[in-house]
Amino acid sequence: MFKNNYKKDSVSAQMTRIMVEHFNRAKLFILSFCNDSSVSGYYLTCRINFFYGEQGFSTAAAVGAQFGLLGALATSGAKTPGKIIIDISDIKLFKKDGTLVKDFGDFYKEYKEDLNADAYCWCIYNNMNEKLKDYNTHLVEKIRNDLADVKFD
Repeated sequence: MFKNNYKKDSVSAQMTRIMVEHFNRAKLFILSFCNDSSVSGYYLTCRINFFYGEQGFSTAAAVGAQFGLLGALATSGAKTPGKIIIDISDIKLFKKDGTLVKDFGDFYKEYKEDLNADAYCWCIYNNMNEKLKDYNTHLVEKIRNDLADVKFD
């Protein structure tokens, strides 16, 4: 029987939860919640345009996998060229009553580099998650800098 290993939530819902967790770790706001407007005086919206990744196949890792653990260890540092694009737009902070507090605009990052590779092409998912962490770190700094001139009630 085929088992679906993908999460059931949409990509945007999963990214939203990851961003909220990142905002809380970075202490961007006092506390961030996902889809719970009853406890917050503000909310942040955005549109996810791209969460895309592509990566070349690693022949070395595939050959190494044929030789079991020893082969996998020998090719564990394999890398292939890859590209990851993360783009969100219309990032806006509103008061609970719908009043616009700040329009942060758009935030786009494209990563083109050699990325960790494996024999079965699952590595792109881990690489995208790692780049999403970096993206969120830069996004937090952008929002923090853009909020420096905002007076909150």
